[in-house]
Amino acid sequence: MPLAFSRLDCELYGVRRAALVITPTTHLRVPLERLDQLRAEVHSGTDAGAIEANSVNATILDNARSARVQFTIFRGRDEAGLGSWGFDPDIDDASARELAYYLLRGQMQVYRGLVAAGLLLHLHVEWPTRELRAYQAALQRRRRELREAVRAAGGPSHVEPIDLVDLWILRHMTLFFGVGLDTLLDPFLAESLPIMERRIVTARHMLRQAEGWDAR
Repeated sequence: MPLAFSRLDCELYGVRRAALVITPTTHLRVPLERLDQLRAEVHSGTDAGAIEANSVNATILDNARSARVQFTIFRGRDEAGLGSWGFDPDIDDASARELAYYLLRGQMQVYRGLVAAGLLLHLHVEWPTRELRAYQAALQRRRRELREAVRAAGGPSHVEPIDLVDLWILRHMTLFFGVGLDTLLDPFLAESLPIMERRIVTARHMLRQAEGWDAR
């Protein structure tokens, strides 16, 4: 996937912050065939969380670790109009929601890796309207599934710890927006990052506990 990586330094309420900015450099479109592939993998018994463990995710993790940043920003487009990310325009809305769900499942590995590296937030900004709605629906669906699994099992102590980690990440640390980063800097990020500095301790502790369970 053609991506550019850059570092954004900013000052929020007198505190220096840095983000890894990930920007598509060409017009990337996810085809309907990707949904068919993801469905087939899941129905064959392979967890979608393992499907996206690829060189793109490894590159994102390597850049985040080496750049010494506090959060990541995955942009849906660049300023010049030369790069963008989205679904194939021929995909209908229902299929877009399904595709977003399976892609989100696949992205959990990179989110966990970012938590392990101590990053506080994983922002997706300038997302196209249809993709934004699809990913927001995917977030709600996966969170609901994880919460229902906890209830069905009789409480958090009876489910796989990695599922609790994923629920934490999806509730607190992974966010999608249609607006640009400038709109979010103040007050959203200025107020959110100090809160997440306290939460990341819990998230990393949960991840360490789950490592022995995680076979993905």
